[in-house]
Amino acid sequence: SGYFLALALAAAAGFFAAFYFAFPLLSGGVARRKNILLVLAYGWPFAMMAPLQWAISGFDRFFLAKEAGLEVMGGYALAAKFSFVGVALFSAFLAAWGPAAFRYRNSGEAVFRVVHELVYACLTFVFFVGLASVAVLGRWFFDVLFPADYSGSVVYLVLLVYGAVVPLISASLYAYISL
Repeated sequence: SGYFLALALAAAAGFFAAFYFAFPLLSGGVARRKNILLVLAYGWPFAMMAPLQWAISGFDRFFLAKEAGLEVMGGYALAAKFSFVGVALFSAFLAAWGPAAFRYRNSGEAVFRVVHELVYACLTFVFFVGLASVAVLGRWFFDVLFPADYSGSVVYLVLLVYGAVVPLISASLYAYISL
């Protein structure tokens, strides 16, 4: 329950910070109210996806510890820490991509389409090259840095990176669809 409480508190803090900074843009006349509809059109997929990701992230740890034991849980935890690096990089990019996509959308449909296709292609390429690198070099990496007990963590690492980053790549499509 502490894990879910920490995520809920972080989400609440993020909501209040976003509301504080966005309030001047969203309050006022009719033109400002149109901005609310644009923000909601862009943000609804993320609002739907976040609780689901929290639930999956918490439930898989609970069931893994209960059903598989602490040895497997240790390997999973190690892989989860390393997969977080990839998730953090993609998440940081997507945090910047939303406002940039909105700016490109206002500069014209043709420019927005070209930039979005380039961004999507680059994200997908980096993801698959990174995933292939983890699959090929991961076992060697774990064997060099950690005891032999953790060599099986590579399987978890590949699955965790794939499962966490694919929704982030698809989130780049939300900007295109919503805007």
